[in-house]
Amino acid sequence: METSQATIAQRSYTGCRTCRQRKVKCDENRDDIGRCGSCSRLNRQCDWTREWKFIDSSRAVGKQYVILGKNPHPVVRNNKHLRTTTSTGQLTRSRPLMFVNSSSVDLAATIVPAEPQSPKSVGNLNSKSISDSASSSEDSDTQSIVSRVPSDMMNYGTRSRDNAIHPLLFDKIVCRKIMPMAVRFKLNIEDDENVLLSSAKKFLPLRHAICAITLLNSGMKNRPELIAGSFQHYDRAITACRSMPDSYNCEAVFFLHFILLMYDIACASQRWPEDRGSWSIHLRKLACLARVPAGTTVGRLQAYLSWYVLLLDAQAGLAGNPEAGHYTRAFLDNGRSLPVWPISQSQRQVLSTPGAMEIFLQTHKLSLITFEMFAEQSQASLKLRSMLKDRHVGLEERQQFIQDLETRREELWQANCPSDIDNLDGMDELGIIRGTYNFARLQYSILQLHLHTSMYPYQRLDGDAFAEEDARHCTYIIETVRQSFVFNDKENHHLASGLFLAGAATKLPHEKAAALIMLKEMEHAGLSGAVARVRHLLELVVREQAKKEVSGGKADEVDWIELSKEHGLKNVVFGM
Repeated sequence: METSQATIAQRSYTGCRTCRQRKVKCDENRDDIGRCGSCSRLNRQCDWTREWKFIDSSRAVGKQYVILGKNPHPVVRNNKHLRTTTSTGQLTRSRPLMFVNSSSVDLAATIVPAEPQSPKSVGNLNSKSISDSASSSEDSDTQSIVSRVPSDMMNYGTRSRDNAIHPLLFDKIVCRKIMPMAVRFKLNIEDDENVLLSSAKKFLPLRHAICAITLLNSGMKNRPELIAGSFQHYDRAITACRSMPDSYNCEAVFFLHFILLMYDIACASQRWPEDRGSWSIHLRKLACLARVPAGTTVGRLQAYLSWYVLLLDAQAGLAGNPEAGHYTRAFLDNGRSLPVWPISQSQRQVLSTPGAMEIFLQTHKLSLITFEMFAEQSQASLKLRSMLKDRHVGLEERQQFIQDLETRREELWQANCPSDIDNLDGMDELGIIRGTYNFARLQYSILQLHLHTSMYPYQRLDGDAFAEEDARHCTYIIETVRQSFVFNDKENHHLASGLFLAGAATKLPHEKAAALIMLKEMEHAGLSGAVARVRHLLELVVREQAKKEVSGGKADEVDWIELSKEHGLKNVVFGM
């Protein structure tokens, strides 16, 4: 006699967080504004973000759990009678906490051979094993596992065998994510060694910061068991900062705060910690360290990072973050002076002719001028938004301010743009000169587009005097990024801000679609694939613009900064 076996429904873990918190079934479909059927029917805010869930993994409790299946949230089976609460949202010293999910893989099993090795032998791994480790760290499709939670899980990423590999992964992967242009022009290399790593050998807090950001990069992708180790290294670096004497090596301290700034920006974009403003503290410290006395020699990397931090702080201000601007204000108030990095010997050999060197110096100066433009415009945008919120500025005053700034920008650009930039075809020096100029030209278009569309809420409703110019800037930005893709250049996160602005400002549907497609191609750029959040915001903006037009309004009624605040999205630096 045949018997029928009842089919057991498999629980889904891909629904929205709102339905999961309400403990109701989510249909997992999204309407034109991104809400599921249940949230749309009840007019609730539909939250599709991933929730970081921390469980108790102390030595006594950790042995009692088995992780099953590949799911966004852990499926935990209790093997014994529990006497301890196993779910909490706060870290305590008495009970260490750790995030785990079904993608968790032992770090040692990924990057350490089966036979035990000393930290010294691990540090001498050949380049093939290093690249295999990097690819496994970057892989987002880890196989599902069934394994017992190890008793030392809280030490993931902090053990001696783990710490030996972090500098290698930092050099191979993380460096090009946090400072891609420096890596491209090899500003971080001196005597065939990474300057940050050589400084970390003599400066333990910097080594902890490097380990923290390396673990964070892997932890926010597909290795969440490494997050707690990242927090531990970060805490050690911060603790050392508080007890550090003022007479310590300024260059090493500058590198330390730069790494911690990158770390905090990545954390702020993930909606944690709660205040999400700790990154501004490092900007204050970096502003003090950037004031170099006259006659002081500054290394190439520190000089470059001095300008790079200026660009990052300015971008944070242009994104509407009121806590930004400490570094840019210090720059503007102190004569707009920052150290300029010297030209390397290899670049001098390439730029052998006097004419090529002169044009390179002009393009180099032009790129620094765009950084100054970013600093000035970010402060102006923050001021305008604050004044408009308090109703202290009228329509004519706003329009006159934008027109005056537009005129100064155009005159400054024309006065410093090299006239012979288009006559370099066939010269060996074309690569470095053209690359420097293209960077400056792209940043100029981004600045102009932001000036005409996003300086204050609903700016384009005040008039469309720059419509034709904005269309040209949008097309130029999209075509420039498309050309960079031809050379497989998808790691530069500075491309994300331009693509986003062009996609949000253009009137052409095919350019909006192109911006979204290219942002998807760049999802692995920056820490934790942060470009994915930029693409999500652009999708939200495009949907809102279409919704306004269908209801008889205008797409210009959508202000992306106000929209991101309404949805609780934190964008400090796009793509970082």
